[in-house]
Amino acid sequence: MIIKKYLVDSIEEVQKKIAEDLGPNAVILTSRSVRSKGLKSLFSASKVEVVAAVEEADWEQLNPQKGELATEKAENDVKYHISTFQDSAERLIHHFNQLSSDDKSLYSTDDRELNKIIEQEINATSSSRYSPQMYMTEKPSTFVPFLVSKGVDPSIALSIEQKLDSNIASVDFSVDSPERTAYLNSFKETIAGQINIATPICLSNGSTAKVLIVGPSGVGKTTALQKIAQHCVQELGKKVAWITLTEDGGIKDEKGLNFAESLNIAFSLVTTNLELKQKLESYSDCDLILLDTVGSSSRIQILLKTLKGTQGLQTFIAMSATTKDLDFAPIINRFAYLHLEGAIFTMLDETATVGSFINFCHKTSLGISYITETSQVNKELHIADPKFLAHRILFNNL
Repeated sequence: MIIKKYLVDSIEEVQKKIAEDLGPNAVILTSRSVRSKGLKSLFSASKVEVVAAVEEADWEQLNPQKGELATEKAENDVKYHISTFQDSAERLIHHFNQLSSDDKSLYSTDDRELNKIIEQEINATSSSRYSPQMYMTEKPSTFVPFLVSKGVDPSIALSIEQKLDSNIASVDFSVDSPERTAYLNSFKETIAGQINIATPICLSNGSTAKVLIVGPSGVGKTTALQKIAQHCVQELGKKVAWITLTEDGGIKDEKGLNFAESLNIAFSLVTTNLELKQKLESYSDCDLILLDTVGSSSRIQILLKTLKGTQGLQTFIAMSATTKDLDFAPIINRFAYLHLEGAIFTMLDETATVGSFINFCHKTSLGISYITETSQVNKELHIADPKFLAHRILFNNL
């Protein structure tokens, strides 16, 4: 396997470089946001550090001459590492020579302090230059750092690794083999096994389904409802109505109204419990009623509590993929009285690490029903699938 690191301004920028350098079969292993150190960080934007990889056979097929270049690069890497070791040794000798006779007598070949100095010198030298061409010729000593870089909680990452090690025998990573493929597939399946899936929207013949999406402001609740409306109307041919719950009768939901008109579906604004009940009854001939909210005042909370126990109501909570782990439980507890069916993860395009899928499932009692990559209405709302989400965590693409 050939691995290469890039430091760029955005994921979009690096995709073209990866395709040119490693070919169409390359995958992104890790990506993280990196800021400059010191005062420079105050005046410069953060960068994205991306590590991509491709199988050697795929890379060589891209251009026959690159097969010869790979050998040359491998030889250069060996020379580089030899040079690095020599530099480290010279720095260590210089450091040792600066010590007094008494200090030198304190050191022995197994002295912890001496080992510490060696480690510091090697790290200092190694970080002074980056060799972009590396070859994975042995099993990684641990997958924990890799999973943590994807946003997975360290304790959960350790649990995943322990499950993996208990299921798979040692594998020779120096060759492309069925055993290595099986190991990596098992890694992916183990991750998929950590993700709980919740039931998506259920539409039944002869009854009206009512779908409410709740959650913090700005996480894409309305956009998710619009995606559902488009799918049900344009793909399934269902009769759909839209109700917006608002705190003030003077508020106009122009965007909601324009969207409803574009799909030729019924649209209503309600501000009181009585209006809400009347509209639900008037749309009883629809296959689906979508319930949106504008604002988050006490009036909205009263309207939401009115919905509790409504026949056919299915409530989902929208969570941004950038939500911090510590915020999961407080957000869910705010809406627990509505009997949440599952979560909809939104805005996946705003983060490079989506290990929060796994953290969410471990830290809450909810599963994931849907995910959506962007806030654009014309982009799909994907039904959650554990293997699909595991792929998304590992390779950062849908």
